Amino acid sequence: MKSILDFCKVVGFVMTFGIMQAPSAQAETSPKAINLPAVLNALKENPDNRQARWALSGWLFQSEKYDAAKFHIRTLLRSTKTENDRRVLLKALKAVEEKSPWAFNADFAVLPSSNVYRYTYNDRFETVFGTFLPTGGGTAVSGIGLSLGGTLSYAFVTDDGSRIGLSAQLQQSLYEDHDLQSTRLRFGVKREQFYIGSESAVEAYSYLRFDGDTELYRRDFGLKYTHKWHLGDGKQVTVGLDMQDRTDLSNADLGGQFAKGDLSYTFPVTDKINAALGYSFSGFKAGLDHNSYVQHQVSAQINRSFKGIGNAGVFAAYSVSSYDGIYPATTMARKDRKVTLGGSFRPERFQIKGARPRMTCSQVFHQSNIALFDYRAMDCSLVFEKSF
Repeated sequence: MKSILDFCKVVGFVMTFGIMQAPSAQAETSPKAINLPAVLNALKENPDNRQARWALSGWLFQSEKYDAAKFHIRTLLRSTKTENDRRVLLKALKAVEEKSPWAFNADFAVLPSSNVYRYTYNDRFETVFGTFLPTGGGTAVSGIGLSLGGTLSYAFVTDDGSRIGLSAQLQQSLYEDHDLQSTRLRFGVKREQFYIGSESAVEAYSYLRFDGDTELYRRDFGLKYTHKWHLGDGKQVTVGLDMQDRTDLSNADLGGQFAKGDLSYTFPVTDKINAALGYSFSGFKAGLDHNSYVQHQVSAQINRSFKGIGNAGVFAAYSVSSYDGIYPATTMARKDRKVTLGGSFRPERFQIKGARPRMTCSQVFHQSNIALFDYRAMDCSLVFEKSF
């Protein structure tokens, strides 16, 4: 009981919703019952209502709903405007993490595709040695896959305000065709830091990938850095850098060094419409030149919320990949262009054990000067996402 009261003094749960103060001032308030429907309605009407979110985080902590309390405190940390608020919120986050340092999240997705093999639609591939007939005979093959997984994590907040997280993830892809089945293990160590108006994270991670016979065929080690600037009024700029060392145990020529840089800008168009623009630049240096490439990609998406119905969005992406060496049996260096157009929908009311389904479908057009890599596909997914 003492620990809860100590937390309350730090977090300062507001407790008659009619008396709203800044979080730093609320830290001195004794805990009282809140008008939960009014708080939830205030957040629904205005997600940027810091007082309502602060009150809700306190109620969730007292109710021992620690995952949700962490979510709302971290959301407040991303928009702090004073050093005092930042310190108070970090103490609150530390108290919640100490109460519940361990977390387990399960995920499930259905992944149908009209061309799960990514077969070319061409039935002839001309080479310097003659005509080659690609596998698939120029027809797309439909398939439905399942993705099952879970993540176990442990986190704590240090005295200097950094959040350290350790995670282990198991992900399995299941298809009717044995060759498409795979298992992936991911281990990560992440350090997050929160500043006034921004946040950053650096993570060291590794992937172990297994085929359908549970034989290890690829091992990756990586380091990822991201920094987000919260500009107010829902605007956000994010930069990221991801570097990997890939080892392909089945074919050394497919291993090598990979690096990717990202830049994105998220902004509101109206009260109900949000948009995002993105650019990424990546490169891969493989064992053989014709597997090495440089890629540029631009993307855009827009989402609109519909009261009582849910959130709908559309997105598009365009990328160009240029390969270094002459593709075997040809006289050309490979160059690919890819266009992706799609949409998504997430219902507002329907949920299963705190998770809401997000349905996404996209049409993919992949064109290459090497006919073997021309394909079209319709990809869809039904993913259950945890919601607070």
